[in-house]
Amino acid sequence: GSLAVRAHNRIRAAQEQADEEATATLVLRTRVQELEDQVEDMLREQRALEESRDALEQQNIELRQELRQMRMEWDLERDEVAAAAAAAQAKAAAHSDTEQVHLDQLDRALAELEEDRAMAQQREAESQEAI
Repeated sequence: GSLAVRAHNRIRAAQEQADEEATATLVLRTRVQELEDQVEDMLREQRALEESRDALEQQNIELRQELRQMRMEWDLERDEVAAAAAAAQAKAAAHSDTEQVHLDQLDRALAELEEDRAMAQQREAESQEAI
């Protein structure tokens, strides 16, 4: 009977070992599945971050283009204002030149009148002397 008992004990020990190995395998499979799920989550997060980064880069590009456009518009406005100011100065200078010419003409006319009057007075004085 002892042979049968030993064989039975061996079979029971082998079954217990097989059960332990099955349990260990199940634990390992569960752990592997957990790790795979974590990796999947991390990959999803990474993809989301990359999409977010791409969106931010696109936004950055658009903002830079907008800023460049605004700078060009400001430069244009500045140039237009400068041109208008220069035109106004030129006009004022031309007006002032015209005024100066006009004043010079008036001065000459006045000088001529003074001369005429002086000559008339002189002639009058001469005719008084003659009398």
